[in-house]
Amino acid sequence: MVELTGDFSEILTLLQDNPRGMSVTEIADAAHINRNTVARYMDNLLLAGRVEMRMFGKAKVFFLSKRIPVSAMLNLSSEMVLLTDADLTVIQANEAVLAFLSCTEEDLVGHTIYEGHASPLCSGVLTEQIRTALRGDTVRGELRLFKDGEEKILDQRLYPLVLPDGKPGVTIILDDITEHVQAEAALEQSENMFRRLVETVSDVIWSVDENSLIQYISPQIASVTGYQPSEMIGKRFSDFMPSGAGSRFAWGLLSEVSKDNGFSLIEFPLLTKDGRKIYCDFTGTPVLLEEDESIFLGYNGALRDVSEQRQAQQGAKRWKSFLDAVIDNIPALITVSDLNTHQFYYVNHAAETFLQKGKQEFRLKALPDVLRETGADELLDTVETAVSFHQTMRVKETVLTVGGEQKYLSMQMIPMTLSVDREYLILIAEDITEDVRDRKRQESIREFLTAQEGVVAIQDIWDPVLAYLPEISGFEAAAVYQRSIFDDYILFRQEGGRFVP
Repeated sequence: MVELTGDFSEILTLLQDNPRGMSVTEIADAAHINRNTVARYMDNLLLAGRVEMRMFGKAKVFFLSKRIPVSAMLNLSSEMVLLTDADLTVIQANEAVLAFLSCTEEDLVGHTIYEGHASPLCSGVLTEQIRTALRGDTVRGELRLFKDGEEKILDQRLYPLVLPDGKPGVTIILDDITEHVQAEAALEQSENMFRRLVETVSDVIWSVDENSLIQYISPQIASVTGYQPSEMIGKRFSDFMPSGAGSRFAWGLLSEVSKDNGFSLIEFPLLTKDGRKIYCDFTGTPVLLEEDESIFLGYNGALRDVSEQRQAQQGAKRWKSFLDAVIDNIPALITVSDLNTHQFYYVNHAAETFLQKGKQEFRLKALPDVLRETGADELLDTVETAVSFHQTMRVKETVLTVGGEQKYLSMQMIPMTLSVDREYLILIAEDITEDVRDRKRQESIREFLTAQEGVVAIQDIWDPVLAYLPEISGFEAAAVYQRSIFDDYILFRQEGGRFVP
């Protein structure tokens, strides 16, 4: 703001030092200024809001105005505020306008509004509007400008004001309404689209009164049920339903419908004129008396034949149940997880049994968690490759630890995309633990037989026998017994590097 100088400052200082107030005469005596001059000064200060005046009898007593600084008040507003003088020079700007223009107060204050950082806000129209406001009129309009390549729409209001020095000025208030205007345009576009949709809709449009009696039903009903509109008007929809369904429909209408909200009744059966049973969805909205919205007149709504959709859904459910039953009963381990988050969507029974986890445990884990828990960290890179390159990965043999026991698997990881937001990773694995163990036993037998070549002494057989016997037998440890002449058995043990009884 422009600060007062000279005699004004001296008068303000006197009032600050005399909080009980001073009359014009007291101020003139203290400031050594002509009384008429002081009176004129005080009128200007009073008009500018810098001082307050109270009447005590016939005497006017002036006090320093108790007010919050204008800058603080302006910064409380979320709207952009600029103050200009009669020369269109910016004398104050709040933080909102500084943020919008991406500049500092020094960049604006002291410069005319049509130059420098404030120039994007200014146009010939705005300049003329400011001049109109300087003449004492309030001006309102809309300002459109481009900022950072985007169009901004600002609601602008211009108010005349009196500056502290008594000269005229203008308050410019700008509000960014871009999102609001865009939302209104989108809403209007949506309404137009909806209106065109309603005009061409193939659904059956109907209207019922407060007693649920049909007052209007569109001609499309003939293609749905075989009944002409005239055959249904004056009756209830429940009259065209099987007895049990008709009662449920009437009860649903009473229990779910209120005067404030619409209703939706899904997959209710209707009997066609030729005796077939079809299924329809019913939706409705309330109709209220315009003069008195407390008076309920009925509902307007639509119905749609969903028989084919229902049949398709039931077929899909049956097919899914069949596939689930098949997949759940095959010996292969199958899991389906999200391609990006790796959260499990499906785990078959074989995988649950092998990994010793229930469905609930899998819901709380992701595929990498299970791989780490079973010690199969090396498979994480394989998963990452399958996901990144969207290609099938095959693992001939990998080892996992489940329940403290080593298990062997061969597997495939197959990425699959059904749609943009439906991408999965299918893992199909086979438990080859027994095959690996059999192979290792065969390898141990071959190694044992190779070690026996060239053995001469019986005693030399024991060391390789006890070394290979656990692997060959499949047991973790083995012992060697010798049958004696008394038909009992002597356990051989190792002692001093040799096996003795």
